[in-house]
Amino acid sequence: MSPDIILSPIRLSDLDELIKNAVKQGIAEAHPTQQREEKEPLSIDEAAVFTGLCKSTLYKFSHERTIPVHRPRNGRLIFFRSELMEWIKAGKKSTHAEISEAIDNQL
Repeated sequence: MSPDIILSPIRLSDLDELIKNAVKQGIAEAHPTQQREEKEPLSIDEAAVFTGLCKSTLYKFSHERTIPVHRPRNGRLIFFRSELMEWIKAGKKSTHAEISEAIDNQL
């Protein structure tokens, strides 16, 4: 055995937490834009990548006030990931099964 290896007893819950933190850190380093805080602002370019919409569409939607956007004093458009996700979810179309289930629940 190598002299620089130290073995000590560790609780299973502590080991589990160490592994989870190491995996989170590895993912964050590999995909930094995917691991941003929900409250961290996105630029128009980042919002376009996140939503899959082109910048001109985002400008149009912001002008029409159909998308959640913030415009601080410098005039640039600022988006928040959590608000964009809620906006995307709000546009969900119901499936035939969901419509049938809603009708059945009404009866």
